[in-house]
Amino acid sequence: MTGQLDIWFNDSGRYSYYNVPVAIYDGLMSSSSKGSFFNAHIRDRYGR
Repeated sequence: MTGQLDIWFNDSGRYSYYNVPVAIYDGLMSSSSKGSFFNAHIRDRYGR
């Protein structure tokens, strides 16, 4: 299952990422470093 992931950045507002698997969302939510997880697993990998 995939869905839309909306992420709000303090300095630049909201970005929406499409077709993000639930496992990626779960990983982001359980990560101790959201920024590192985002850069490694989401950024430049899913359509905006």
